[in-house]
Amino acid sequence: MRTLYIAPERAAPISDAPTTLEVEPLLREVILHVARIGMLAPDRPAHDRLADVLIDLIGQARREDLRLPIPADPRARSLALHLQSAPERLVGLSQLAQSSGASLRTLQRIFPRETGLTLEAWRQKARLINSVACLASGASVTAAALDSGYRNVGAFIDAFSRQFGVTPGRYGATCRTAGAAAHTARG
Repeated sequence: MRTLYIAPERAAPISDAPTTLEVEPLLREVILHVARIGMLAPDRPAHDRLADVLIDLIGQARREDLRLPIPADPRARSLALHLQSAPERLVGLSQLAQSSGASLRTLQRIFPRETGLTLEAWRQKARLINSVACLASGASVTAAALDSGYRNVGAFIDAFSRQFGVTPGRYGATCRTAGAAAHTARG
């Protein structure tokens, strides 16, 4: 992970809302180059141009939706936290609802109102976000699918591709390439 601090006047074209970006190879290399330089000096023309390129690339980067709102209702919150902590569990929602102290129907009304997602869509997104972490840590597509509660790898690939616009294999390969580039940059 790299952290870049950008002066507010320079960052004006970039949204100030927290966002997860897909870091394409060119953006990754520019970030690594800036990290090697350290603080860019605005009075140095080469640094000023590099900052412009960085801002343009960040502004054009595809946003990844890794936001997963947690409901405020204590029963729904309990279920949500349970689903996040054990995405691989193949327990039906009816059974999980009982342990949260609410009926499945009640939870199915609460989730869209408080998260904007149906309970089923919320569970799937929680599983897919878990799979992103698995893939980023070097897991295979099959391992990421199984660790995220999918028993059918093809269904996992379809769901992942619909959610993130890229196959999990490509996503994992990008993460591995980024890790190798970061390792190389550190020497």
